[in-house]
Amino acid sequence: MAFGENSDGGGRAKELVAILDPGGGQGVIEQTGVDGSQYGIDPSEYPEAIAKLAVEALSTSDAAQMVKIGDRFDYADGVEEDDAEAVKWYRIAAAQGYSTGQFNLGHMNQHGFGVAQDYAEALKWYRLAAAQGLAKGQNQVGYFHQHGFGVAQNHAEAVKWYRIAAAQGYSTGQYNLGYMYQDGLGVAQNYAEALNWYRLAAEQGLAAGQYNLGTMYQDGLGVAQDYAEALKWYRLSAEQDDEFAQNYLGYMYDNGHGVTQNYAEAVKWYRLAAAQGLAAGQFNLGTMYQDGLGVAQNYAEALNWYRLAAEQGQAAAQHRLGFMYDSGLGVTQDYAEAVKWFRLAAAQEYAAAQNYLGYMYDNGHGVAQDYAEALKWLRLAAAQGHASGQNNLAHMYFNGNGVPEDKAEAARLFRESANQGNASAQYSLAYILEIGSGSARNDAEAAYWYIEALKNGMERVLTDKFARSTAREIQKILRDLNLYSGAIDGSIGPKTREAMKQLLP
Repeated sequence: MAFGENSDGGGRAKELVAILDPGGGQGVIEQTGVDGSQYGIDPSEYPEAIAKLAVEALSTSDAAQMVKIGDRFDYADGVEEDDAEAVKWYRIAAAQGYSTGQFNLGHMNQHGFGVAQDYAEALKWYRLAAAQGLAKGQNQVGYFHQHGFGVAQNHAEAVKWYRIAAAQGYSTGQYNLGYMYQDGLGVAQNYAEALNWYRLAAEQGLAAGQYNLGTMYQDGLGVAQDYAEALKWYRLSAEQDDEFAQNYLGYMYDNGHGVTQNYAEAVKWYRLAAAQGLAAGQFNLGTMYQDGLGVAQNYAEALNWYRLAAEQGQAAAQHRLGFMYDSGLGVTQDYAEAVKWFRLAAAQEYAAAQNYLGYMYDNGHGVAQDYAEALKWLRLAAAQGHASGQNNLAHMYFNGNGVPEDKAEAARLFRESANQGNASAQYSLAYILEIGSGSARNDAEAAYWYIEALKNGMERVLTDKFARSTAREIQKILRDLNLYSGAIDGSIGPKTREAMKQLLP
């Protein structure tokens, strides 16, 4: 007897009729005499076509047919959707040992369809189906152990069941086993093994497997990085409406990874992901509207997509929405609303939002000026290595706002930020080195940082007055860059400034 099948011999059929119809065959449908009242079933209440199938299934103990009837109620096929009625039919089939009925009954208990949600009861039925070799039942037993549903969480046990299901070629089991290898859950982390299982699932057309296989190629995990191969798998998954794959396919077009950069194509895929409610897709689509990439620039539309993502709790979108309110882009400028969104993102340890929230407190925008609160948030951003956070915190120390003046600490923070390419910090560090405040005076290094600030767009350097010794070092650098051929005399005249201007991006 193959798994999931049941003997339908005459003896078994008569036994079931006796159980369901203690009256000896005189039931609610006179011509058949079947009484399903023990299970709360009354076929006479069904549409005629379903009633005939129900009576036949009960009278012949046809478990497979019982599951089909349950499916009719579950999916509103020829009858009004009625999960509770579906449960009754799955239960009769399950009680006969029919694995698909057991699985379906587990599913109903897992999700609370037609019955109170009960993970322990769901696991019981999944186990029974799994014991008969039903791969999807084995997969669900693994899933319950992985997440601790109805049983103590046990990753090793989850791996065991996923492996059994995967060995039968069940694509979801293969995918889940790959995930366990990728994250090292219940098994030693092994990207090559993860890649193998994702590939098996992907080659069967499982969208999630195709997506994860794409990420492995994109990130070079268990295989040489290959954007073109990643793109191939993302596309296959995206074409099956996998929203994560759609978003990443958009990202590949957006950045020209494995394909010619194409902003319009990126917008297309971001939009599909966003329409499915994926916060990352909504955020990315908002960015395209904000920057006018692949679509006409539209701040109001950007704001709309940022809001949808932000309301789902995505920190990046909350921060960007705060920025839009702070800057008055696509909406009337509103510092208080900006603070609200910065705070939500900052609470999720989003460094850029922590920096902005600190800035708002420092300047009293949308909130009462509070240096102590500003310091709190700027320190959190700086501790994460956020360049602007380090720069803003350095200014607090340099000016003694909310903290004792500490030029040396300011210099340290300016340097950390400058090393990350922050133009404002590079300019401030150059100034400190030029005047010897908080750091030993160093004309050559000051000149270097002034030049770096220029390269990063700090136009203020063009109009500054420098100490003659610092100016000479600037001229030397310009000469070495073949931008200046005049005298190294420390006099910043039109030729020197013209050479400096060429460094602006």
